[in-house]
Amino acid sequence: MRLVLVAHGAPRWGFGHLNRCRVLAETAQRRGWTTFLLLRGPAQAVSARLPKGIGYVEILDIDAPRKEEWRRLRSLLNRADRLIVDHPNLDADWANWLAAQGVPWLTFTHRSYWLGEPDWLVNIRPGLSPPSGCSRTRCLFGPAFAVLRTEFHQPCQQPYLPFSENPRLFVTFGGGDDFGASARLLPALLDQFSTLSIDVVTTAENTGLSLVQRLARDYPERLRLYVNPPQMQPLICQAGAALVAGGTTTFELAALGIPFLVVSLVENQREQAVAWAQLGMAFDLGWIDDPDVVERAADSISQLMASADESRPVSYTHLRAHETGRNLVCR
Repeated sequence: MRLVLVAHGAPRWGFGHLNRCRVLAETAQRRGWTTFLLLRGPAQAVSARLPKGIGYVEILDIDAPRKEEWRRLRSLLNRADRLIVDHPNLDADWANWLAAQGVPWLTFTHRSYWLGEPDWLVNIRPGLSPPSGCSRTRCLFGPAFAVLRTEFHQPCQQPYLPFSENPRLFVTFGGGDDFGASARLLPALLDQFSTLSIDVVTTAENTGLSLVQRLARDYPERLRLYVNPPQMQPLICQAGAALVAGGTTTFELAALGIPFLVVSLVENQREQAVAWAQLGMAFDLGWIDDPDVVERAADSISQLMASADESRPVSYTHLRAHETGRNLVCR
C-alpha cells in the first residue's frame, strides 16, 4: 500500500498539521506501507520536525504557487493508493482538484460543514455528532479520532496532584507564532500569583521568544523556558494545570487528565475551545485580543488554586478534566 500525505507547516499556521501527518506516516510505515510526503513551509523548520526514515519527502517553499504544488502532487499520486490532505488552505478549488484525481482521500476539518466529497472526513472537535450529510463520505467525528504524538500514548508515571497542591502551570501556545499570547498573559500571571511556577514550551520560530527569555531571566526561580524540547509529556505530567492555545495540545492534555485554560489564537481553534468548556473540562478564555482575557485567566487560576476546605469550592472544570478527559481521547 502506498500512501501520500500533504501538510503545511509554518509559524503563521503552526505545525500541528505537520506533526499529525508525521504520526500518521510513522504508523503507516509500521504497518508495511510506503509513504510519500509533500510538505509546504520553511525548509529548515519543517525538516527539523521529521524523524529519519520517514519516507520520501519533498518540501515546497511556503510561497510556492498552488499550481506547482498540484503538479508535484499529481506526480506522486500516479503511485498512490491513498491520500491524506492536512492543511489550513483546503478551499473549494483544492477540493475540486482532489476529487478529479481519482485517488481515495482523507482530510481534516474543524467546521460542521466541509468542501467537496472526501472519502473520509475527520473532525475531532469534542461533543460533535456526524451530520446527516455523511453518506458517500465516511465521517469520523469526535476526540476518539485525534492523532496524538507517540509520547502521549501512555499515561503519566506519577500520580496527579491538583493545582491547589501543585501550583505549577504548563504553558505552550503551539509550534509557531504565539500571536502575542506570552506578552499578554505571562507577566500578569507572574505578578498576580506569587506561588505560581510556570514551565513554558515554545519554538525558535516564535516571534515572542525574546520576551519569554527575558521573563525567564527576571523570574529564574519561577519560570523555566524550554525551546524545542525533544518531549513534552514529562513536563506536562509535572503540572497541576496548563495554559494552551486551542490546538492538538488540548487533546494531549485530555488524554493525560490535566485540566487546562485554553485561549484562541486563530479561527480554527475557536469552536474547539468552546466545546472543551461546554464539556466542563477546560476554562475558555476567549480570543487572545479580547479586552478581558487577562482577567479571565486570573480568575480561572484563582479557581484552580482554591483548596477544598476553603469557602470557594474546587472548580468543577478541574474535577471533570482529571476524571473523564482521558476517556474521551483514543490513544
